[in-house]
Amino acid sequence: MNTPNEQEIHLLIDRVSERLEDPRSSEICNKDVKDGFTIGREILMSRMKETEAYSTIASLSSVRSRSIAMLFYSFVIGDVDAQAIIGIEFII
Repeated sequence: MNTPNEQEIHLLIDRVSERLEDPRSSEICNKDVKDGFTIGREILMSRMKETEAYSTIASLSSVRSRSIAMLFYSFVIGDVDAQAIIGIEFII
């Protein structure tokens, strides 16, 4: 994989922002997904470096939310494609 360019990062930020506006994101059963997406978007927006990203991810309360947020960091460094993130669905 290649490190994403600014356009790819902005496109993912926009798509994640749309997903966070989905009414299902407010359901209690989707809290972990929403938390992971929220921190993930912060990672994208600030282009966090490794230490800061790991510290931020570690602050999340569940394995699921930390795993989702880690995908965002993996995207920033070019280890995963945006589809790995976009494919995450809310329950219900």
